Amino acid sequence: MRALDFYLGIPILFFLSFVDKVWSPMNRTRSKRSAVVIFKLFGLGSVALTRPAVKFLKKQQPETDIFFVTFEGNRDVPLLAELLDRDHVLLIRTSSIGHLWCSSLRALRILRKRRIQISLDLEYFSRFTMLFSYLAGARRRFGYVLPNVPGFYRGTLLTDCILYNPYVHTARSYMSFVEKLTGQEADQVNDYAEQIASSSVETDFVKSIVIPREHLSQDSWSLIVINVNAGPLMLERRWQGANFIRLTNLLLSYYPKARVIFIGAAAERTYIQSLWPGIEQSERALDVSGLLDIK
Repeated sequence: MRALDFYLGIPILFFLSFVDKVWSPMNRTRSKRSAVVIFKLFGLGSVALTRPAVKFLKKQQPETDIFFVTFEGNRDVPLLAELLDRDHVLLIRTSSIGHLWCSSLRALRILRKRRIQISLDLEYFSRFTMLFSYLAGARRRFGYVLPNVPGFYRGTLLTDCILYNPYVHTARSYMSFVEKLTGQEADQVNDYAEQIASSSVETDFVKSIVIPREHLSQDSWSLIVINVNAGPLMLERRWQGANFIRLTNLLLSYYPKARVIFIGAAAERTYIQSLWPGIEQSERALDVSGLLDIK
């Protein structure tokens, strides 16, 4: 996916940037009802952090149709089910080139049919989403710019540029898109880590897994959660195993009444299990990768 985005994305965007300056065939007649598409493909956590921005957009423009394009693996994020209609969440499958192609064409066909006027591209480096925004027919295309960053070329198709600032919280950064679109400044964004409601059944299930049965009170134990999941598309972000082992041993030594819980996708289980021989008090460590969802 990343190779395709780089080697095909750059020349395609270069060509379309030239075409757009001469003739823009993608900009069609607007529909009477406003329609916005939001692109956030990578990172389940990043998708969850779009929640304040989506809520603010719905508040400021309640009549606007909001579509959300993301990878199929993010379909369980509560944001998508709670804030948006099911048919407004367009999932891109990445299990194969064929699935990627077919699901992308399907999403593009839906967006063209709904006559999208505005796109909010929340990806930092993706040329795929920039191309998607243009082909969807959006007249206004919002996206990040990173001046003087090697390899960031995304053409000149953006109509509204958002300067990416790595020192600003991600949720606050996403909110700046909606503020620029609506012309309204949001109140202080306090729900970066907005709690996701869980049922008592879900809570009891988690407690039964992470709280040792031999201990009388769960209040006497602290839980330290470590997420080793870097995502299959960006494994270079992952720490080396020796670092996770050292950190775990330090935590278990410093906090004698704590358990270290390793979370992650099911695909991470083999990697997590490879750490076990180096963990000195492994009876106080637990691997629940693949057993829990975001709730």
